[in-house]
Order: sequence, then structure tokens, then C-alpha cells
Amino acid sequence: MAFAMIAVATFIAYRLWPAWAAVCPTGEGLAECSRAWISALSGWIAAMAAGTTVIWLARQLHVTRQQTEFVVGEADPVASLFDPRERHIDDAFANRLQIVNWNRNPILVREISIPGGQGFTKAHISVVDHDPGRRSTLADELARGRIFIPGWLDRSKAPTFAEFDITLVAPPESHEDSGGGLLRSALTVDVTIVVAGNEHRIVKFNVSRPDALVIAEFNA
Repeated sequence: MAFAMIAVATFIAYRLWPAWAAVCPTGEGLAECSRAWISALSGWIAAMAAGTTVIWLARQLHVTRQQTEFVVGEADPVASLFDPRERHIDDAFANRLQIVNWNRNPILVREISIPGGQGFTKAHISVVDHDPGRRSTLADELARGRIFIPGWLDRSKAPTFAEFDITLVAPPESHEDSGGGLLRSALTVDVTIVVAGNEHRIVKFNVSRPDALVIAEFNA
């Protein structure tokens, strides 16, 4: 095996490095010179191989940690943006933000905001009312940063979640469809939550989608 590797290295050195005599001692043949260079470089090759192994092990450790946190109920909540099913007329113009609590501890949604610089003139965020009669209460809770999502204690059931509708408006001149209408544009949403527990944790993250629904204003 070693002989084959030396032979291959010798051939490559001969083909790609025709002026090998310039880097080899006088009177030393190509085979001996190649062996010397391979021996000198073997330490660097071993270091690169070890570095690759360390990176792979670190990634495996991260995946294992995520799986362990999920099993014991310590995983962080996650969020996603998508088009809602059109059960009402408003659903045709809104983006649905869903925050899922994979943690056994309850969480509080402190803040949902739309960062500036995205080209929107208006942005309205409302809580999706899954409990009839609580729309005004949920709106107050959202304004105070107190949207409560219970912990996921019963693993035989789906995890708990809360949903929000985000309606966006942009000026007509920022889109090709200057006459107004329903358009698609990139959107990023910042979310701040508090994970309850023996020591509360504040978790901040952002959610994005490249094709958010946007209402373009009509030209005057």
C-alpha cells in the first residue's frame, strides 16, 4: 500500500513538477526526493485529517445535544412563516407566524416586531383567535407582551403553539405592479420570548421567508 502511494506521488510529481531537480539535492533521484517530500508533508496531512475529524465530531455532538434536549423537554421553541388556509377573507392577505413550544416549560411571547428597511409602509400584527370570544383579550396580551403558551407536557399529543397574522402594506412604486394588488416580497420578523423555569431565559431569534404576502397600495 505504501509502495503504491509512493508510486502515485512520484508519477504526479513527475507530471506536474517537471523541474523536480530544482528542489531536490544534487545526485538524489526522483523517487528518493518524492519520499522525502511525502515524509515532510505527512505531519501536515495528518493535522488536516485530525482537524476534519474534530469538526465532524463537533457537529455530531451538536446533533446529539439537540436530540437529548428534545427528549428531556428542554428544546427551544421554534417559529415559521407561511400562507394560512383561507378560512376567512382576511386570510388571503396575511402571513401566518406560528410559534411552537417544544419545551416542557411554558413560554411567554414578549415581542414580535418587523425590522425597518424592508420597504413596508404599514405592518399589522394580530393574534389568531383559536378560542372563540378571546380576541380582545389576546390583543391586550400581545400589546403587553404576555402571550402565554403552555409547556409540552403530554408527549402523546401535538406540541402547544400560538399563531399570529401579519398584514403588510408597501407603496406601489416599489413593485412592478404599480397599479396595486397582492404581491410577494422578502420578510424578516424578530421574535423575543421568555422560557419559564427555575431560571427564566430570554430567547431572541428571527424568522424569514422570501415570498411573503404584501398588499401594494394603489396609485392616487
